[in-house]
Amino acid sequence: MQVVNKVLSKWNKKTELANHKISLNLQADINKVLDEIEDSLEFIRVSEEILDEKSFKVKNAIDDFNTVVNTYEQSAKNSKSDITNAKQVKKKVEEIAKDLGVDPSGVKNYNLIEKYVTELEDEIKKVPSVIKGFSNFK
Repeated sequence: MQVVNKVLSKWNKKTELANHKISLNLQADINKVLDEIEDSLEFIRVSEEILDEKSFKVKNAIDDFNTVVNTYEQSAKNSKSDITNAKQVKKKVEEIAKDLGVDPSGVKNYNLIEKYVTELEDEIKKVPSVIKGFSNFK
């Protein structure tokens, strides 16, 4: 019995040492994995910062785009009232010239009115396609 006790006592110590060795090996693996995961978590944090920054830039770009479009549309709208005023002035010149029996084209800058009106009307027709072109991001 003494031999059995001696063998069992040595065997238990070896088992305990083996458990410690396994535990130490696992601890090294755990530490390695944790270091790798921490690196990955840092990547995620950096990615989130980049996304936040990009989202901010995209929002600013959208705001800038809307400002450009609104300004362009407002300019086109203002041009319509300029066209109306120009046509009224042209009509008045024609009426007065007719009453006086003279050719209205002899009035200084009279011919420019029609030229500018035509140019503005052509540009106003292009507004939707120009705005669509603004939004064609590539």
